[in-house]
Amino acid sequence: MSPSVDSDVSAVRSYIERHRAAFLDDLAEWLRIPSVSAQPDHADDVRRSADWLAAALRATGFPTVEVWPTPGAPAVYAE
Repeated sequence: MSPSVDSDVSAVRSYIERHRAAFLDDLAEWLRIPSVSAQPDHADDVRRSADWLAAALRATGFPTVEVWPTPGAPAVYAE
């Protein structure tokens, strides 16, 4: 890799390490939502999980985030 790429990779790894606890806390929060799409009783939880992810993507800086209804589980779109 070029020195510039090495520097960028190093900066990304450093950022991840500094924010590791927050990333893991966010992941744990999301995983606590019992969003088992194969169980109809959890349809509201599946939607709540999609909404959680959409909010997290917005907070990260994605300018376009949408939750799309489908015949099954909702789909989250971001760009």
